[in-house]
Amino acid sequence: MSNLNSHIIQQLYNSICRYGYFTKKYNIDQNNASKIIEDKLKSSNIYLGGWAPESTTIFNDLIDFGIKPYKNLSMDDLDWFYHKILIKHGYYPQQKCFLIELIKLAFNIGTFVYCLDNNLGTYIYKSNMIEYYILHNLQSINTYIKLSNINLDNLTDFINNFKSIIQFIEEEITKLKKNKIKNISEYNRLYNV
Repeated sequence: MSNLNSHIIQQLYNSICRYGYFTKKYNIDQNNASKIIEDKLKSSNIYLGGWAPESTTIFNDLIDFGIKPYKNLSMDDLDWFYHKILIKHGYYPQQKCFLIELIKLAFNIGTFVYCLDNNLGTYIYKSNMIEYYILHNLQSINTYIKLSNINLDNLTDFINNFKSIIQFIEEEITKLKKNKIKNISEYNRLYNV
């Protein structure tokens, strides 16, 4: 059963990363977009067995690189956004290791990867930060959790529903691509936010 467990969580993580990427690409409000997924998964908020030990130092490492953990008064909203999506890579592994925390992390990773791919926030993301990100493989689920430690054996509802959850996320991505939603009011209308 452990291979199935790994596959389920890996597939969900990858889909959420893609969703984060495309919501940023189409300039969708990140809070509303992530809330849709969190609400869908709220009933499946399972404990994943703990974060990988190496992931618990990311928060302090990023602060050492100059990433701000909190918005200060002199920081504009865009600067804070760029700091926030990177610091969350270290923030979530300091929380209890529940599925919803991993999902929030995956969403932020997708958003961050979009920013990197499109040279957004480069005035904040210095080359040594990017090297750290790549060297420590911060986009990989394996940096944060050990898939082999996840036990979903008693969670038949989640196992039975994971395909519909993945399908829902992929449909959301398809809608974003197809509709090329450009503004928050259109997004809110389509998704009843």
